[in-house]
Amino acid sequence: MPILASRTLAVFILALTTSVLSPAVQAAKPKGPAYTSAADADPDFALQGEYLGTVLHEGQPMPLGVQVIARGNGAFDVVAYPGGLPGAGWQPPNKIIGTGQLEGSGAEAIVKLEGVDWGGTTRRGIIRNGAIVVVDEAGSELTSLPKTVRK
Repeated sequence: MPILASRTLAVFILALTTSVLSPAVQAAKPKGPAYTSAADADPDFALQGEYLGTVLHEGQPMPLGVQVIARGNGAFDVVAYPGGLPGAGWQPPNKIIGTGQLEGSGAEAIVKLEGVDWGGTTRRGIIRNGAIVVVDEAGSELTSLPKTVRK
């Protein structure tokens, strides 16, 4: 068999083996838990979702949408969208990306949020009682963004 033909055959066999084994390797990766109902999920799941309200920006009311993503074990990722939620008022590229951490337990539990906006300013909030309470540097309440469900 000529050298070129044997190399072509070797490459073909390698490609075939890789394509056949690839799904088996991916299937072997451990997956996190899957839940079929909110009642069975991690308690953080109840806080995950979208929040929407109005904040003052340069003296004018401005819609602000926030998406909260539960990561488990009391950790959260947060993205805030000036103008409203994506597809409902947000004008890219401005957004605030941050994190949150659950503090306390039961009815007293809160999630403290913090992120840096596009201008470098640190923004803070607290999730409690079904809303994000936006606070200033001193911890004084500026506004409340209730949890919302888009239809």
